[in-house]
Amino acid sequence: MSQTFDIKCNDCKETLWIGQRDFIYTTPEALAILNKFLFSHIGHSLTFDADSDNEYSDFKEKEE
Repeated sequence: MSQTFDIKCNDCKETLWIGQRDFIYTTPEALAILNKFLFSHIGHSLTFDADSDNEYSDFKEKEE
């Protein structure tokens, strides 16, 4: 199983899966989703993290 990467909003307890291994997804659709996530969390405490599903079990995946 490969390592995955997320951006998490610690204030809203939401997470956005953005890549795996050493690759961040940069398709137009992925960038539009990332853009929306970042702008909806301006001023919030964000974390870029790897494989932390257990550590943040109360976080929910951001639905687009």
